[in-house]
Amino acid sequence: MVSIDETNEKNFILLLYDKILNEANAYRIIGYLKYYVTDCENFTIQFNVNSKTGAKGVNFKDIKILSLGQKVVAMLDFILGYSEYSEDYRPLIIDQPEDNLDNSYIYYNLVKQLRDTKEKRQIILATHNATIVTNSMSDLVCVMDSDGRNGWIKRYGYPGNKIIKKEIVNCLEGGIESFKHKQEIYKEVLK
Repeated sequence: MVSIDETNEKNFILLLYDKILNEANAYRIIGYLKYYVTDCENFTIQFNVNSKTGAKGVNFKDIKILSLGQKVVAMLDFILGYSEYSEDYRPLIIDQPEDNLDNSYIYYNLVKQLRDTKEKRQIILATHNATIVTNSMSDLVCVMDSDGRNGWIKRYGYPGNKIIKKEIVNCLEGGIESFKHKQEIYKEVLK
């Protein structure tokens, strides 16, 4: 039996390396890794697609066959719920969670999740969606600008601030004329 200390540690590792990692063992090592990486373990993630639709019952589907929007919902549920499970309340940064989601889901589900989550952890969110900004009870809105190379904060403030409201309309609703046009188009169903 050989005692390993600082003086012979390097020599021992080199000896071990020569005995195990040589050409004769290469095929065995590759076979071993291939078996344990591809053949032995097969993981799947399933998501209850009824959990956010209001449909009754449980309908688990493999995440590989979900639509892109359903995958986004599954990942957002996981990310936003993980802090409770792990008791990890570090700040969370999310870039454009609205991608591939319909506005109904955003309003009825994502906004509520964001409100609930922000009670326990800080959320920094980049979005082009007015529904998220105005309905998730944002504490601070930063309006960004860019010259194509660098970005900076153009304005910031509380969402109730008149200047910030105007920025929200301009940036997220397409401008005042666009917003008024939407109101005119939808006025008969908004009554």
